[in-house]
Amino acid sequence: MKIETGKLYSSYINILSLVKKYEDNINNLQFCYNDISNYWKDGKSEIFFDKINVNKNKIQKNILDLNELLNIYKDIYIKYNDIGNNIEYNLSNENIIYNKIDKCISIINKLNQKYFSISNSSNFTVVSYDINDNLELLDTIKNDLLNLKDKISNMSFKLKNIEKEIKTRISKIKINYIKEDSMDDIR
Repeated sequence: MKIETGKLYSSYINILSLVKKYEDNINNLQFCYNDISNYWKDGKSEIFFDKINVNKNKIQKNILDLNELLNIYKDIYIKYNDIGNNIEYNLSNENIIYNKIDKCISIINKLNQKYFSISNSSNFTVVSYDINDNLELLDTIKNDLLNLKDKISNMSFKLKNIEKEIKTRISKIKINYIKEDSMDDIR
């Protein structure tokens, strides 16, 4: 997974612009239909305008769906931007990362045991201090690794939840292919 929030924002702005243009075009078209209806009044005009009204409802639904999609894009940008400007994370390698951290922690634990046994058996005070300093350093490194593992776990959880929420929200939207010059069913 590689996400650049700047590109997400640019895409959001482009989609916003397209949706606004689409809405403006539909409103202009509706204005023209209303204007024509003032002058064209016969049996065929009633059929034509009835079909226009049916299509108007479909178009309004499309606009609502497009705006919901736009809101999803905005939410995606906001949530990923909260994490960082550039996110690069391979969710499938998560267990490999955890295993490597656990292996490092295990090695530190073994080193701690060896240092501790040497420290207890050493009759030299200077060596004992050095060993204690190293034990403290190893404990610090171990704690840093545990914190890193927690941060990775939290980030992974957050990313998975964002992806899951996006999929759920998108699945609820019915996306139609919009071809404005397709008026065959109106004629």
